[in-house]
Amino acid sequence: MKICLYIALLLSICSIASADAGLELRLRRSVEELSRHESRLTGSAGNHAAADWIQSELRGLGVGQVYEHELPALIPLGEGFVLEAEDESLLLFGMWPNLIRTSTLLAEGIEGELVYGGDGSLLEGRQIEGRMPLSEVTARNIVAVIEGSDSELKNEAIYISAYYEAISPVPALAPGAEQASSAAALLEIARQLKENDHRRTVVLLWTAGHFQNLTGMRHLT
Repeated sequence: MKICLYIALLLSICSIASADAGLELRLRRSVEELSRHESRLTGSAGNHAAADWIQSELRGLGVGQVYEHELPALIPLGEGFVLEAEDESLLLFGMWPNLIRTSTLLAEGIEGELVYGGDGSLLEGRQIEGRMPLSEVTARNIVAVIEGSDSELKNEAIYISAYYEAISPVPALAPGAEQASSAAALLEIARQLKENDHRRTVVLLWTAGHFQNLTGMRHLT
């Protein structure tokens, strides 16, 4: 029964939205806004900016019940590496642990000194710039409650969720335009629910920690 109600709700929303000429522009704007940061990895500055923006949009739509749940998440934070050769300095980024793969080079390759660190003792006295430590960060779930119009059925709730962060083999470079589409669509659902009558209460969830074993969703359940 709950599945039928969920499908009926989505079909109703899609039917209403299909007649809205501004739908594509709004979705495009949301995706562009969410993916304008270098990275939207859980706990990153871009991730927090996205969470703030989503909440601002919800309040702008007139959603009165907007809540935030904070939770810890463990992620690798790439701080960047600097490669210096003669007068040239290049900023490099580390790859996500266990996703290391052979670099792709031009046919002529590259030349330079290779320093073997062994167990680390051979590097004593040398300054190594750049690392990727595992750090505990604050992840943020966003919850929006849009109450139903029926005096009895509004006590029943339908939940719809999407994650709003992004991931990449290079954590520091994860703007995630494609991965922002679900979060953008959920914002549009919020708009349609505010503009059209619905008898049951709908709870919209933008979850964090999706790529860290569904941390945000497990926190809610």
